[in-house]
Amino acid sequence: MATIEENQAMWGRDYDWSRRGDEWSDSWGTAAAQWHFALLPRLRDLVPARRVLEIAPGYGRWTHYLRALATEQLTVVDLNDRCIAACKERFAGDAHIRYHVNDGRSLDMVPDGTIDLVFSFDSLVHAEADVMQGYVHQIARKLTPEGVGIIHHSNMGALDDYRARITALPFLVRKLLRAAGRLDTIDHQWRARSMTAARFVADADAAGLAVLSQELHNWHSAGLIDAISVFAHRDSQRARVHGPMRVLRNPDFMRDATHARRIAALSGPRLR
Repeated sequence: MATIEENQAMWGRDYDWSRRGDEWSDSWGTAAAQWHFALLPRLRDLVPARRVLEIAPGYGRWTHYLRALATEQLTVVDLNDRCIAACKERFAGDAHIRYHVNDGRSLDMVPDGTIDLVFSFDSLVHAEADVMQGYVHQIARKLTPEGVGIIHHSNMGALDDYRARITALPFLVRKLLRAAGRLDTIDHQWRARSMTAARFVADADAAGLAVLSQELHNWHSAGLIDAISVFAHRDSQRARVHGPMRVLRNPDFMRDATHARRIAALSGPRLR
């Protein structure tokens, strides 16, 4: 569990950004491989979009791709001025990108009713339930009537019962389980422990949004500790056509990453 202040200190001061966050794509081989194998297939029907908002871009690992998919404007918001400064430098030639530093909670700098796509991946998994609730309610105001969002967030709280049962086991049993790699689910570093897929659905409903789909998946873990939620306004045409929420439980998310890494390696390094 990490507070906003701890996240700000970690990613704004302590973390080594020498690889610009691409190291988190190593399981896929490269950030490009992860984008094309994992993210773009999930975004396929949502892009291009006129105005895009990316929350918590870090050093721009996904901004690099989103900038070509935002036909009018891309807005990036991060709680660390270090990350926003890095994005400004990296994308200095892209006049349609707007940059904002927030407090880890507020989207007040984004005008209401102007965003066609909200995107965040591999960042808000660190945001606890109260932060996510605030973001969801604000996003509902920022989206256009037919706007849509796709957000990667924690589902760690759904495993509380499992964590309690494991914690109650004798020390030696837990030691053996840890050695076998079976405790990664309960102590995965920096995952928000109060957040769940179900809470996201409830928050979205309270904000007037409909969650169209949720993919519950693993992340270097035995359990489904993460979720990717796709959502739109409840009264939007997209929500009406889509129908009831679809849920995919995907324990093969990281297995797919291994497959992507093997395929990506066939072509060799990118030539510049």
